[in-house]
Amino acid sequence: MQRIVIIGSFPGYGFSDPEIKEMENSDIIFAGRRNMELITGIHREKFIIGHLNESAEHIEKLLSQNKKVLIIASGDPLFYGIGKYVVNKFGKDNVKIMPHISSVQYAMSLINESYEDLYVVSLHGRPIKGLAQKIFNRNRVIIFTDNTNTPSTIARYLADFNILNYSMHVFENLGYWNQKIKSIEIMDAVNESFSELNIIYLRRKDFIRNNYSDEEFIKINNNITKKEIRDISVSEMEIQENDTVWDIGSGSGSISIQACAFNRHGRIFSIEKNAKSYENIILNMKKFHCDLDVIYGQAPEILKGLPDPDAIFIGGSSGKIEDILDTSFKRLRHGGRLVINTATMDNFVRSVNFFKKIGKSTEIIQANISRNKNIENSIMLVPLHQIYIIKVIK
Repeated sequence: MQRIVIIGSFPGYGFSDPEIKEMENSDIIFAGRRNMELITGIHREKFIIGHLNESAEHIEKLLSQNKKVLIIASGDPLFYGIGKYVVNKFGKDNVKIMPHISSVQYAMSLINESYEDLYVVSLHGRPIKGLAQKIFNRNRVIIFTDNTNTPSTIARYLADFNILNYSMHVFENLGYWNQKIKSIEIMDAVNESFSELNIIYLRRKDFIRNNYSDEEFIKINNNITKKEIRDISVSEMEIQENDTVWDIGSGSGSISIQACAFNRHGRIFSIEKNAKSYENIILNMKKFHCDLDVIYGQAPEILKGLPDPDAIFIGGSSGKIEDILDTSFKRLRHGGRLVINTATMDNFVRSVNFFKKIGKSTEIIQANISRNKNIENSIMLVPLHQIYIIKVIK
């Protein structure tokens, strides 16, 4: 028998008879401040939900006293709501959920658009970091906001990452008497004020195709991992969604940025010790709509505070290749991939010998790439620098 009941609610819509019966049979009711206004006619002991962990401790204590707890949630409790947290905390067999219409359903009904292919992201109580690659070029996006990540803040962020190929709808106070829909361009939303209670809907107008050619990256001289080598190296890293990636000696950030396309929900740490290159990485990531974690400092020392990686790329070592390999490989998660690019025989030999000493086998690619060059009516192939690509799996 379930001892926690969660009932969804939506302003302007009443509760069903079975839901009211559940409330009347409960001992204690928990609800958010706004939802508490919807149950003034139910005479039970009530508590405002504050911090989830604190409320969970309170509920746990009540359950130990054989109290029947009921929670009033917003909309569908299992759709970016409290339902998932409560089920994970107290177990599926101890929870009964009675959902209501969600804010997304209601919002889409107001503009007569389907919602089965929406991409939904919540910034409610979450950092905006990484939003750019999550939503870039998706057809239609819903964003849940909060008092920090407001529509104007999000619009400013999108403008900063040059993601302006969307029309923007802001649904305010859904279900209340002052409900409003604002249709607005992203740049206009930057300085607009909005009601505290809102969700954002973005509809893509145009598709932006990133051009990852070497010429498109902002860089020092022509110092960049060439596109063909990037393609091979990123492929060898076998990056999966939600991976944590280190790009050590990032240069222009080209490896990190291409890896970003395979890892929209993970984190990519682009590590660079040269101040000008560090600035270029930030410019490039915004140009290519990718919100990296850019770290200014020298490896291996700067790696200490980073989360353990699933994949590592080493493109520069400043003569510290063994130290970097030692720190990196120790921190690499089991099954993780480490890829090294080197143009010099010295770093090639030192890298291979390092892994020989610790008993790890290496996979080696010798990449000799040539590009065409037109000379009058003829074509010749001009070779790029030979690169050794070394891969190790932990």
